Amino acid sequence: MFHLAWRNVTRRMHQSLLTILLVAIAIATFVIAHMILAMLQGSIQLSSERLGADVVVLPQVVGVNAQQTLFTAEPVNAYMPSQYFDRILEIEGIAKATPQFFTQSLDESCCNLKEAKRLIGYDASTDFLIAPWLETEISIPLDPEQILIGGIVKPFFGDHAIILDEIFVVAGQLKQTGTGMDETIFMDIAVARELAAESPGLQGYWLSQNPEDLISVIMIQADEGYPPQLIARQINQMGLPVQAITSGEIIGEMKGQMQAVNQILLWLWIILAITSALALFGRFLSLARERRREIGVMRALGGRRLDAFLMVMIEVMFTVLVGWCIGILVGSYGSVHVMQWLKGILVMPPWNITPTDVFLTGSVSLGVAILLGLFAAFYPAWSSSRLDPQEAISRSNL
Repeated sequence: MFHLAWRNVTRRMHQSLLTILLVAIAIATFVIAHMILAMLQGSIQLSSERLGADVVVLPQVVGVNAQQTLFTAEPVNAYMPSQYFDRILEIEGIAKATPQFFTQSLDESCCNLKEAKRLIGYDASTDFLIAPWLETEISIPLDPEQILIGGIVKPFFGDHAIILDEIFVVAGQLKQTGTGMDETIFMDIAVARELAAESPGLQGYWLSQNPEDLISVIMIQADEGYPPQLIARQINQMGLPVQAITSGEIIGEMKGQMQAVNQILLWLWIILAITSALALFGRFLSLARERRREIGVMRALGGRRLDAFLMVMIEVMFTVLVGWCIGILVGSYGSVHVMQWLKGILVMPPWNITPTDVFLTGSVSLGVAILLGLFAAFYPAWSSSRLDPQEAISRSNL
């Protein structure tokens, strides 16, 4: 039976290729949608669990927002006087607070760490965000020539890196957090300010201010049980040109944005799945009608109705499985490019495709392919098995 079904597939190669193409398109689209949904949900969930700061304080500058600061490693060259840090520390309910200084975006012209997108100076004496994510213990504070790298950054020369023509030693690497930290290089805040002062691309920022007196962001951890919303409200009422926002608000905005993307992808795939199912149904029904003579001869020679039904279904499953194999490969490759495209137009946390994601998506898509084949082929196979042998042969002009 399997051999006969395979012969039928290869004998009608053009028709089989058309069927395989329809299945491959449907599965590839499903794989792209499923992997994007899984990666977005996983990244947001990981970010919400590992954010660390309850309140984020940023300069009140056009184009600067907390989502971009926390969830991406895109450049944010915005600064505020460092004395704001001391004034904000006086607010009730703050358990810990630490400043950070953003220098510039990184590219191959200034840095040999391809995965790194941003350089940040941090204050080790007040830090509560970075140290907990170190994979191995290191001596704190860092030496001037030492740096820490994010979870997806890889050193180019072993444990050394070249940044702005300076050679640094990689003292440690952070675990993946699902935030912009994964694509960031961290160094002592004083060293970061020195690099920024000498960077040709940032000279326009220092015409009226000194980087030694500036910070870019303040991360705050609230006392246990103290509402972060109250801290943010007090900071915003101080009259300083800053904006304070809670991590809950940031995550909520991010989830709302991602939910819109999820719904669009879901409905697009549902529409395509229905269209593919109807196209396959028509294709298999036409195929069953073309094979009336073959099925009639098989029945006349003693073949059972079940044999006719199974022959059509097995033939369909052959084409569906081949289409699934092509679809899973194209979809896995395409999902990476779609995510890169989305990252260019939306504020998105870092993401990674793991073997587990591929295996899970492949398993689910296999089930979808089988259901799609069963739905589209059941009636044509059933109608073929119900043919009367004499009638089938006479209608086929045998």
